[in-house]
Amino acid sequence: MTHRPTGWRGAWRANRRTAPSRCGSPRTRRDARRTDAGKEPIDILKFEKQDEASNALAQGRADAMTADSPITQYAVSKLKDKIEVAGDAFDVAPYGIAVDKGSPLAQAIQAALQSLVDDGTYTEILTKWGVDAGAVDSITINAATAG
Repeated sequence: MTHRPTGWRGAWRANRRTAPSRCGSPRTRRDARRTDAGKEPIDILKFEKQDEASNALAQGRADAMTADSPITQYAVSKLKDKIEVAGDAFDVAPYGIAVDKGSPLAQAIQAALQSLVDDGTYTEILTKWGVDAGAVDSITINAATAG
């Protein structure tokens, strides 16, 4: 997901300032092609914390930023009327809780989380934080490694 300032219209231009949650080398291949073509390079702003990147966008110091969809939705919920989501999530991945292999704690955690799903508490929590789009219907053990 990409954030953009509310009211911002038009295609995102690569010579804009971007505030990714993580970034690689400041001179990317795309950057090299842009400068070789006589265009301005992409100005990648680096921040220690995600809220710094979100605030830079809201204050106009950045033109766009990327983050995981829960973080994006949380930033939008906190910075109402200043930033908005520009597009859909382009990838999703489940989160997990690690325990020792074979530990009975795995089943206990799974049962506790499933009870939150079953009684609606899970959805209430996700909705409160603005991340209900990523909700699951059931809690599984080793879902990421199954199949």
